Amino acid sequence: MASDKEGFHRDSSVIASILHNEAHAEIDAAVEEIYGNLSAMEKADAFISEPYHTDRYVRAVVVAADHQAKHGTGTRAAQKAAKPAPRKRVVRG
Repeated sequence: MASDKEGFHRDSSVIASILHNEAHAEIDAAVEEIYGNLSAMEKADAFISEPYHTDRYVRAVVVAADHQAKHGTGTRAAQKAAKPAPRKRVVRG
């Protein structure tokens, strides 16, 4: 992939290394927080997957398909865990 920025080059091996090796703690914490947002009834039919690697480190909260389809269980739990993006301050001249 080419870039218009002079001096920039995409180093795929470094990007893959970061995604594969360095984000484990953050991913694990996010998965635990999402799982923690489920109700006791929802947790009865949910679990946290074992970690595995593709081109990056992967873990997931797996919820029952019918709970997800009817109530958006996994989506709601993830939304509660989402951190809002910092707001940009606009200064008008």
